[in-house]
Amino acid sequence: MEKYICHIDLNMFFAAAQILLEPELEGKPLIIASSSRRGIVSTASYEARKYGIHSAMPTYQAKLLCKNLEIRKPNFALYQSLSNTFFTYIKEHYSSILEQASIDEAYIDLTDYIKQNKVSSRDDLYSLLKEIQDTLLKETKLKCSIGLGPTRFLAKMGSDYKKPLGITIINKDDIKRMIYPLKIEDFYGIGKRSYPKLHTLGIYSIEDFALNKSPLIKKMFGKYYEEMISNLEGTSSSEIKVDRGQAKSISSSSTFEYDTDSYEEIREMILNKSMEVASDLKKQHLMGKTISLIIKDYRFKSFSRSLTIDSYVNDYLSIYETCMELYDKEFTDCLIRLVGVGVSSLINEKDNVKQVDIFEEKSKVKTSPQLLVKQLNYKNNKEIFILAKDLNKGKKR
Repeated sequence: MEKYICHIDLNMFFAAAQILLEPELEGKPLIIASSSRRGIVSTASYEARKYGIHSAMPTYQAKLLCKNLEIRKPNFALYQSLSNTFFTYIKEHYSSILEQASIDEAYIDLTDYIKQNKVSSRDDLYSLLKEIQDTLLKETKLKCSIGLGPTRFLAKMGSDYKKPLGITIINKDDIKRMIYPLKIEDFYGIGKRSYPKLHTLGIYSIEDFALNKSPLIKKMFGKYYEEMISNLEGTSSSEIKVDRGQAKSISSSSTFEYDTDSYEEIREMILNKSMEVASDLKKQHLMGKTISLIIKDYRFKSFSRSLTIDSYVNDYLSIYETCMELYDKEFTDCLIRLVGVGVSSLINEKDNVKQVDIFEEKSKVKTSPQLLVKQLNYKNNKEIFILAKDLNKGKKR
């Protein structure tokens, strides 16, 4: 193994954090969900998942599936504090070469640590990972699953292999034995809408995908097909991207493996990107008020829409709801390839002074005044604001 890349995934993180606050919730079906008009499930405990409840599901649907469901509002300050504690401990004790992929998962290059401790056999590697897992549980009270492999992909597949508290080592030589028998739905990076299409081609397992050389599959995934094959050959990237500095704006984007107009799938992607941006903002103690939604359509043409809201924020729900308003207004009929979320006009948290100036000049950013008015009226639960240009049109104020 050229490198030892580890992927650590905190198990049902938001729910686990809530259980630390309320131990009596242990073993109960629990979801973390907002109570807004767009209420959705952020995280579901394993007990709740047994009822078919999953992240990005509307809260009202989750309630229908489980009558005795425990519901708690998100506590992002708690999540960020626990996440910082968890990953800081890893940096200080195991490896500073760490790339935090989201608030609850990270890739770590353990190559130097493993070599320094002269760990070589598979059993010794497992014992070391178990020691890391147990130490993290003792120090942070958080459960995690760990995957280890020579590439990012194999490490990620390893952490998904067994949950909770799983430890899985996947070397290049293990791919056919461990990865090939898995369902195609377990292939990290393949979107939900691709499964039925692959099934029509007789592809139900990862082995089916690896052995099928149909041009239809290559056409379905385009330039990403070669990367997917590289993943299954154990030759894909092992690079860990370490954050070297503080950005002036924070953004995150991801590309679908196919063009999609699925509202649920796009909404889930916007939610995930909003959570990642919020995590980065809080980690750097920043807040912003210009929220952007970036879309790349099936022609690879990029569009960006921004809205400067009335206060500085760094919580994922504010970012998510603003982006969804932009999406609902501009993009619902588009076939989409990429989704990105960004926040700019940043200030330090300690410098935040809440103020709203409805006459402020906003020409330097792309904004939607109609959406701003809609948001202000929604927050006040009545029609208080209208646009200045509508004053002479007989509209009530």
